[in-house]
Amino acid sequence: ITHRSATHFGFVGHSTGCQNAIHLLKHLEDGSDDDGDGDDGGATPSSNSNSKENLVSKIQVVALQAPVSDREGAMVEPQYAENIQTAREIVAHHHHNHNNQEEEEMMPRTAFWA
Repeated sequence: ITHRSATHFGFVGHSTGCQNAIHLLKHLEDGSDDDGDGDDGGATPSSNSNSKENLVSKIQVVALQAPVSDREGAMVEPQYAENIQTAREIVAHHHHNHNNQEEEEMMPRTAFWA
């Protein structure tokens, strides 16, 4: 932000990025660790707090574009139970044939809309 001499800015989260945007706002505002790893990136508590306050004060707008959960969306698909069973079969088959080079496909193309 200081690199571009920004005084205010906004950002857009798309799809899963919406969840990331909300996570950022929540953790900037409450002063907790941004990424959940317990590491503050080497900043001292006072400098880390000041930089977060500075960042929060510059955010003017956050746009949430297509705020959907891919996981929850998949659960309402008609073939969800069949896809779960297929995934379990692939995992079981892979455990028995772990040296087979043909085991590169995670899910068959028919499991997706495309």
